[in-house]
Amino acid sequence: MEITIENINIRADPYQLFLDSVKNKETKRRYKNLLYTFLKLIPNQIYQDTLRDSPQDKERKTLAKFFVEIARKNPDLASDIIAAYIKEDIKRVESGDLFLY
Repeated sequence: MEITIENINIRADPYQLFLDSVKNKETKRRYKNLLYTFLKLIPNQIYQDTLRDSPQDKERKTLAKFFVEIARKNPDLASDIIAAYIKEDIKRVESGDLFLY
C-alpha cells in the first residue's frame, strides 16, 4: 500500500468525494447527470458576485468546485440556490413536464 500526493489530492476534490459516496453504478450514473444539470443552471453572475471569480468552463468538476466554494463562503446562498432549484422542479412535476420515478 502506498499513500501518494495524487491520492490525497483526489480526495480533496468535491466532485470525487461525491462520486465516492455513491456505490451503486446505476445510481451513480443518474446522480451524476442530475448534479450536472443542477450545476449548469447556476448563473455565472452568482459566482462572480460571491467569489469574484467564475468557472472558466462547464466541466462537472469545475462547477462542483465553484459551488462548494459558494457553500463555504455563504451557506445561506447555497441553500437558496438549492431551494430555487427544488421549487422549479416542483413546478415542472406539477405541470407534467417532469416525471418522478
